[in-house]
Amino acid sequence: MSRVQDMAQARDNISVKYHEFMRICSKNKFPIFFEGEDEKYYSIRLDSLINVEWIGINCGGKKKVISLREKIKVSEAYHDKKALFFVDSDFDQNEEISKFTDVYLTPCYSVENLYISDNAFIKILRSEFNISEYDENTDCYLRAIQCFKDRKREFIEIITDFNLLIHYLRMKEASGELTTKLNLNNINIDKLVSISLTEVKKIYSLEKYREIFPELPENFEIDLDISKSYLANKNSELIFRGKQNLDFFRAFILLLRDDRGKKSGRELFLKSGKVKLQLTKANTLSELSQYADTPTCLKKFLAI
Repeated sequence: MSRVQDMAQARDNISVKYHEFMRICSKNKFPIFFEGEDEKYYSIRLDSLINVEWIGINCGGKKKVISLREKIKVSEAYHDKKALFFVDSDFDQNEEISKFTDVYLTPCYSVENLYISDNAFIKILRSEFNISEYDENTDCYLRAIQCFKDRKREFIEIITDFNLLIHYLRMKEASGELTTKLNLNNINIDKLVSISLTEVKKIYSLEKYREIFPELPENFEIDLDISKSYLANKNSELIFRGKQNLDFFRAFILLLRDDRGKKSGRELFLKSGKVKLQLTKANTLSELSQYADTPTCLKKFLAI
């Protein structure tokens, strides 16, 4: 699909979503705009923190959320209609967006980053694996936490080069130097790392970045110095691309679930037990939503 076709499709999509917004307004509901499937994270938080009957609109991307906001603000009929807009920070320059009081900008790359904290993992151990520091499974509980921390640390270190590359490519896209459309959603975590309960191994090579993005132009070269400066001294767990972080988290919990369910040969658990988590790629955001972190800035935003 050409860039012109992309732009035409985006305009059509914005028009469709604007009419959806109009229908919501006609029913006196409160419209809330999301980039994509982020409603799966925000839903229970909105229900507990605001007292209005809201309807979510999946806009299909950050730029479309902001474009819809602009379209509403210049509308004679709807410019003063109250609505909320939720977008991810990504690796973007967000100075203008951050000025809008009706737009929530994540304090991390994306909502997926809010799922992989130690605190979220501990909640999952207690609720889904039925073990805690206070029962007879204390040793298993502590081993599982230490295992998670060790594997997460290895993963973050290994995935650093990938994030440097992504930041660099996004920077080149923003400047117009790279016009090739990159399909980041097609990157499988198994092509980047190998995850087990004992170690995380690096599979990809930064030197072979065309294997990750074969669509890059033949003469395209990378220089990651600026990206290294950007990512230096930042919390990698929060600032790295959230989808890969969540993919790691999902893979690790599935390994832990399988270990818990073994009749024999378990690595971490003394006793076998059933864990009902399914965690398909399609349902991870919703299935683990209750355990994810809720930033203070989100609570303040929704208190307005």
